[in-house]
Amino acid sequence: MLAKIRCFLRTYPYALIAVYPLLHILAFFLLGLYDVDRYMIESRLDAYIPFCEWFVIPYYLWYIYLFGGMIAFLFVSRKDFLRMAICTIGGMAVCIAICVVFPTAIPFRPTSFDRSNPLIWLVEFTYSMDHPWNVFPSMHCFGAIGITIAVWKSDLIGRFVWTKISSGVLCVLICLSTLFIKQHSILDLFSAIALAAVLYPIAYCVRWKFLEGSDAAEFLRESYRTSRKNTKRNKSSDPLC
Repeated sequence: MLAKIRCFLRTYPYALIAVYPLLHILAFFLLGLYDVDRYMIESRLDAYIPFCEWFVIPYYLWYIYLFGGMIAFLFVSRKDFLRMAICTIGGMAVCIAICVVFPTAIPFRPTSFDRSNPLIWLVEFTYSMDHPWNVFPSMHCFGAIGITIAVWKSDLIGRFVWTKISSGVLCVLICLSTLFIKQHSILDLFSAIALAAVLYPIAYCVRWKFLEGSDAAEFLRESYRTSRKNTKRNKSSDPLC
């Protein structure tokens, strides 16, 4: 098995980019361990945004949407995966870099609640695990925007109207979730949108030469088809079937 993985990575070295989610999570939590002076991010508009625990659901869907999407694009095409990597993964790395040189925090996260329910418990769990630090730009918002752009720009996935609509709705809900469960300021959202606007033309308007080449997506899809055929053949030849 390890030999097959090594052979795959030698043939399609760009697939190694798919391990970035693990590195990103590690870098984010390591940053949170440092005790530094942080710039407080707050807008007057934040006071007008009510707390709503229901938005903790799309907040957690982000992890599946972002990190699952990054890996899933390996099965789409080399071009789509690498353009997604330039925009989304590149932007997430930029967010980490900004947090290193410009550490931030928010001062308005609630410390107690006047009600108790499973969603409130999940919010409290989130608060206990994730300090209100390194918020600018919002990685939650930027990651959702980046994957949504990749879905919309994909010739394979974006040709379906329902994928565009569902990804767009989920992106909006994820961005709103960061505000309604008080994990981010609206300024964090605006900065994420601005960063996406800067990286979009770099990722999708430049004809990068490295977009062409051996395509891991074709190999993975063919391997999947072969595996399905072998499974069906084994079942049909089983005397108990």
